[in-house]
Amino acid sequence: MLKFILWLFILCLNVFASNAEAKKLKIALALWRGETLAEKGFQNELKDYGYDLEISIFDAKQDRSTMGSHLRSEVFKNKKFDYIYSFGTTVTGMVKNIVRGKFPHIFNIVADPVGAGFVDSLEKTGGNISGVKNGPLMSKQILVAHNTLKFKKLGFIYNPQEMNSTLTLKELRKQGAKVGFAIKEFRLNLCCPS
Repeated sequence: MLKFILWLFILCLNVFASNAEAKKLKIALALWRGETLAEKGFQNELKDYGYDLEISIFDAKQDRSTMGSHLRSEVFKNKKFDYIYSFGTTVTGMVKNIVRGKFPHIFNIVADPVGAGFVDSLEKTGGNISGVKNGPLMSKQILVAHNTLKFKKLGFIYNPQEMNSTLTLKELRKQGAKVGFAIKEFRLNLCCPS
């Protein structure tokens, strides 16, 4: 599915790239923990379609303040990127809030882009942003698990400082009420470096 969505994105780029100059792309990669296979695949597919890439990597090294510094740096104020690519919910949220649509924004590996407020819906993004949601719907996962295991209680360990954790807990509560199981919440007091 991810490769199909990436293919669609690249196909859209090809429509807009009608001359040799348009085949050059300047892309900022905003990453949480360095380059992963997702970014390598993204770049390889673009290269396979004939794009000449100028990649600038901004690695948070799993530190929110480092990513904030990158996004507020003179590079983002003065350099023209064709696209900014972000990995994961944490970095995508920071890019959206700090860069504020200055560049077209492509996100990847985001569990719930609608719940996180990145897009209006999966069908219509509502802004200068688009990307790839990872994983099946929580409601389908819970239904399959509940039908298979017939549980009455579900334990959930979560970090309230992480948006994915709080969004997942909210959805679990909703599904628990709907399907008929209780949630036993185990809150961790871990905080991401700020």
